[in-house]
Amino acid sequence: MYYPLMLDLSQFRCIVIGGGNVAYRKVKSLLTYGGKVTVISERFIEALKELPIQCIESPFEMAMLEQLRGEALLVIVATSDQACNEGIALYCRAHHILCNIATNEALSSFIVPSSMQRGDLVIAVSTGGNSPALAAKIQRELEEKYSEDFGNYVQKLGELRTVIKDKVVDEKQRRQLLRGLLEMDEEALMSYEYKG
Repeated sequence: MYYPLMLDLSQFRCIVIGGGNVAYRKVKSLLTYGGKVTVISERFIEALKELPIQCIESPFEMAMLEQLRGEALLVIVATSDQACNEGIALYCRAHHILCNIATNEALSSFIVPSSMQRGDLVIAVSTGGNSPALAAKIQRELEEKYSEDFGNYVQKLGELRTVIKDKVVDEKQRRQLLRGLLEMDEEALMSYEYKG
């Protein structure tokens, strides 16, 4: 069983080992959420080289992880070398570094759920590795339900929450007002201003 967690990646370095298409998808996702990424690989696909990342073009050696360990929050391994993957997973486990092996959930200390983003709203779906296809299907259904504009709705709720928290001292009244906002339809909420 996995513990759901939202991480602020902006303060840490994320290391991706591998330079192919799987690594590219992992790096794109990390960058979307503010990660500072270092990629280690002998070869890189062109699309990876175009991203704002640090590239270390070299065969992977465990000493590289040792050098980056102090600033690394997590390691994602996207290679086809199973012996290398296992060695990295064991190293990360011994040094308390979060590690995901893209091809081997059992070696991983975390898995990456399917997710969708609408502004500050992020919805993640996981089946605990039982059916990634089902997680992806549910993600697509959620993307249809919540349009790209839904991020504006979430932002407006946040702005109103800040105003109400600043102006309403009584906690019970504050909770009622915040719940009341959710009863408004999207159009009404977008034009609403709390007067106090």
